[in-house]
Amino acid sequence: MYRIKYFPLAFVVLSILSSLNISRAQSDWNYNAGVYGWFAGMTGDVGIANQQQQFDVTLSELLKNLTFTAGLHFEAQNPKVVLIFDGFYFGVKKDVDQITLRNGLVYPANADITFDEWLIEGSVGYRINSEFDILVATRVFGINTDLESNDDIIASANKTWVAVYLGGRYSKEFSEKWYGSLRADAGYGADGFVYFTNAAVGYRFSKLFSIALAYRILNMDYESGSGVDYFLYEATASGFGLGFVFSFE
Repeated sequence: MYRIKYFPLAFVVLSILSSLNISRAQSDWNYNAGVYGWFAGMTGDVGIANQQQQFDVTLSELLKNLTFTAGLHFEAQNPKVVLIFDGFYFGVKKDVDQITLRNGLVYPANADITFDEWLIEGSVGYRINSEFDILVATRVFGINTDLESNDDIIASANKTWVAVYLGGRYSKEFSEKWYGSLRADAGYGADGFVYFTNAAVGYRFSKLFSIALAYRILNMDYESGSGVDYFLYEATASGFGLGFVFSFE
């Protein structure tokens, strides 16, 4: 089971390494590297250790309770191949009004739930032409969740899982200064259908430096274990992101 679970990730890593070896003998590769923040709202369910709590975090609540967020994006492309690496982290701590266990026991106020989430993506794509790419992506999710009441940890979970996506991207150069892209992909997560969409528009200050504004939606689905090992994370995160991009050859 372990080998099957991580085979998609290994496949993407090997594909990227093979393509990078090929790129050494070619001179038509272009590279983009960027840093960004994603200010997203979240809706969905999280359940830990037989205790399930509905959560709904809006953009304003997230900005108020955000502990840290940062993202890195790297992309290499030639006329036929595109390679993408993306890593993102954010931490959120949110108060909840009340925690009700499945046995009926109710915890009072002064409870909070903490999320620390990592997202790592590796993608390989085939370029149909200068505007259309077909992409195969593997995303690795890592989440640490703590549920606390009156400074006591009621439950805690640390989970990692893999999702595989198939999709495409449309990129457009509007002028020497303005550009945009639209990406959508869907696939299979740990427990079912998952999807991702991203729409971005960017402005170039020079050949080296540009800024990009994006709106993205990410769906996640994971459930495992029972009793004290129970963990559920069914969530959709959406919102705007702002990135600073450096381009070079």
